[in-house]
Amino acid sequence: MIADVKNKNPFNILIGLLLKYYRVQKRVTSKDMAIMLNSGHSLYRLMESGASPLHPSKIYLLIEIFDDLFEDEQNIEFENLSKFLIGGQYIDALVNRKKRNSRSLTYQEALQEFLGNSGDDFNKLFNNVQGLFDLKTKEKDLNHLIDEKAPLELFDFLSLNNYEKNKTLQFGDKIIERIGNSYSLHIDMLLSMIKEFSTHPPMHISGIADKWEKNNHHNFEELRGFYLKEEIIINKNNFKLFDYDYLFDDNFKKLRMVFVSEKSSPELKDSFVQKLNASRNKKLTKREIDKINIKSIKSINENLKNLVADSDNSNPNNLMTFWVFSMSNGNQNGFIGFKNTIEKDYIKNLKYAESIRRLEIFDKEWDNIN
Repeated sequence: MIADVKNKNPFNILIGLLLKYYRVQKRVTSKDMAIMLNSGHSLYRLMESGASPLHPSKIYLLIEIFDDLFEDEQNIEFENLSKFLIGGQYIDALVNRKKRNSRSLTYQEALQEFLGNSGDDFNKLFNNVQGLFDLKTKEKDLNHLIDEKAPLELFDFLSLNNYEKNKTLQFGDKIIERIGNSYSLHIDMLLSMIKEFSTHPPMHISGIADKWEKNNHHNFEELRGFYLKEEIIINKNNFKLFDYDYLFDDNFKKLRMVFVSEKSSPELKDSFVQKLNASRNKKLTKREIDKINIKSIKSINENLKNLVADSDNSNPNNLMTFWVFSMSNGNQNGFIGFKNTIEKDYIKNLKYAESIRRLEIFDKEWDNIN
């Protein structure tokens, strides 16, 4: 049983169980562990009990220590260990912040608030070890959680084993790998080309965008978009030009759109499906329709305004749309659409970092819309 579990940070508890698991497996003492972590014995015992956090300065030592836990090459990744420790610090900050108010926030309440704003990986981890914090868990099951299941679950999380690495991070890794395998003169040429193109953002009319989508739709995994007017998308002419063939691809998982409209979300989805089907020979089935997720809002906040903002556009009232195609290689192709002074529709490709930034805003706003 974990002593005083309610008054301990859940992140500290898991790290402590992982430390204990290693110590037992390697048959070393707590004093040995303290020496390996360059820590005092008393402090180490507090860390193993979950009463004290692992200091970020110990990250590299912990990675080195766990390098020989398993015979294969599986080991803790710096990125996820750092993220995990920051998560623990965030929980402490939530609890301490609330203590200055009239009612204190418990560690479990702080954890739920944290998970509500976190990705699937954290939610999966704590869902799999939830029994640690449930006082109704049977002693036999709790002992298994403490001695084996929970520490191994955390190790899987920290080593990215069974926890898929963020596709965007994978994309960055692939770029680095490809550059490393390229000839050095080619790299100079590539960097010069990137520098030259960085001052000339791609802008093109809808017909060119349609060709790009048709040539690349097998690489699409998700489409997310925000539109100031429903008729920008849900209209006969748009569906004649853009056929949404990627909805039929096994690789494509989900379409998420937010429209500013007086109509309800179900009404907008029905209209989207009916008008798209009317323009297609191959009709959408339930399988494709289930991939379509549409939400309706009547007014917009500053975050949503920023999604369609264009620093190069002198007339912000002309800004209309923002959307991102998530690619199977991890790339995020972001766009904004607007009308220029001669009232022609144009599409502007966003820089990679800006696509990521706006995508994070979209995801948070999507979760806040009923």
